[in-house]
Amino acid sequence: MQERLQKILAHAGVASRRAAEKMIAEGRVTLNGEVVTEMGIQADPRSDDITFDGQRIRKASKPAYILLNKPRNVMSTLSDPEGRPTLAELIRKAPGERLYPVGRLDFISEGLLFLTNDGEFTRFMTKAGSVPKVYRVKTTGQPTAEAVERLRRGMRYQGAQYAPCKVEVVKSGPNTWFEVTLKQGKNHQVRNMFEAIGHRVMTLRRTRIGFIEGGTLGRGKWRELEPSEVARFYSLYGKKPDTAEPVSKKGWARPAASRANATRKTGASGRPTAGGGPTRSRSKTTKRVTSKNTRPARPARPDR
Repeated sequence: MQERLQKILAHAGVASRRAAEKMIAEGRVTLNGEVVTEMGIQADPRSDDITFDGQRIRKASKPAYILLNKPRNVMSTLSDPEGRPTLAELIRKAPGERLYPVGRLDFISEGLLFLTNDGEFTRFMTKAGSVPKVYRVKTTGQPTAEAVERLRRGMRYQGAQYAPCKVEVVKSGPNTWFEVTLKQGKNHQVRNMFEAIGHRVMTLRRTRIGFIEGGTLGRGKWRELEPSEVARFYSLYGKKPDTAEPVSKKGWARPAASRANATRKTGASGRPTAGGGPTRSRSKTTKRVTSKNTRPARPARPDR
């Protein structure tokens, strides 16, 4: 199946689609032995020979999307030099090749986490200010109303700027439960925010990513995302699906820019312009200059 080259590179785990576009523009990608520098070129990852920086990419496997309920005391990585438990031990039987976590959760935090081999999905899902994530947070003591309002307004703490967010009290007592909704996702953000108002986070659990909730998914368990769920994430937060492009003699889709140069250019009247260039309007535009300090002329005083 023909796909855009940057999309193939992203699905193969080479880079995000945006980074792949930059690689193509820099002439670092070849298709069947020819350097490609234009956007929109299409290829078949199953049959075409594609390389970047001289390295042949692996034939793209089918994109896989996993929702995992990460337990406490598990690293949000696939390996750990200190020998701590990792995600790799939880997804051994998961479909797809070379799955990577989308974002992260602290070692002692728990909750929902996506894993995928789709680089473009990872890019827009981790973009700051894009996908809302909801957390259940248990803190020591009872923060004052003023302190909670400070969390909602956003703050600067230890050199990091935390954006405004939604904070709701779920249960009060010796220890307080909150529901916090973030779109920013900086490292240790929730813990640092509550530390800034003098309360330590005892439990931190991510309960929702975008429109996805854990439901009955047990700790340490995973499930595949439905195709409709993946499509909905792309529709809400990602780029629009690639549109079909006319195919050139070499079997590549021709980008819009190339098609525009290959066709006869016309001016505003619809007639071909001299030399193929655009028609320039000869009408002059009168610029109206006004001033706040300009006052209307006084009427003439009648003769007395």
